[in-house]
Amino acid sequence: MDATAVPELVIHETTGVLVGAVSHERWLDHECVTHDRPHVHELPNAILRVLCDRAFHAHLSQEAREHTAGLSWANMVGRYLELLAD
Repeated sequence: MDATAVPELVIHETTGVLVGAVSHERWLDHECVTHDRPHVHELPNAILRVLCDRAFHAHLSQEAREHTAGLSWANMVGRYLELLAD
C-alpha cells in the first residue's frame, strides 16, 4: 500500500507492487482518527498480476531478496543512530 512506511521498503514493480491508499476516518475511544486502507479497485489487479505472471513474480522475489539481504535490527539501529548524530 502506498502509505505509511511501506514505500520505504517496497520499490514499486521492483520488489513488490504498491497500490493506492484511501484515507478513512473512524471513531476510536471517542476520538476521530484517520487511517489508510488499500484502494479496493487497485488491490485485486495487483494481486492477480503477481499470482498469474510467473516471470513478474520471479523478478519481484529475486529483487526483494537482494534488497532486504542487509536488513536487520542491528543495521537499522546503527543507521538511525547515524541520522540522529547528524
